Amino acid sequence: MSRRGVQQAQPKAQWNPNEIDSFLTYLISVKSAMAGTSFKEVTFNEAAKYIESLRTAGPVKTGAHCKNKWAMLKQTYNAIKSYQHHKSGCHWDNERGANIQGPAAEVVWEEYVSRKVRRDFA
Repeated sequence: MSRRGVQQAQPKAQWNPNEIDSFLTYLISVKSAMAGTSFKEVTFNEAAKYIESLRTAGPVKTGAHCKNKWAMLKQTYNAIKSYQHHKSGCHWDNERGANIQGPAAEVVWEEYVSRKVRRDFA
């Protein structure tokens, strides 16, 4: 906190693929420590220590960085799952994403995204 009691923003974390993979591997290994549908703060603090040696850019990750990353990863996962069940024939894979091909598929995707962005990110 600054002198006037206003909390200063943390530097933005920069995640590389190895950090994300190790972070998720750690969380899977301690999933019994979940508190409801997420993890306790101490788990995120330990996760930050676990991935510390993998940092290639940005500030050292904190528990808060890890908690935010977990929330964003869950949001992305849930958006993909929702898209997969949106309509028959909608496709997603980890290599090509939605792999939109052709004008009809593009219209379906744009319509879906516009509704999701307005509802989930507004």
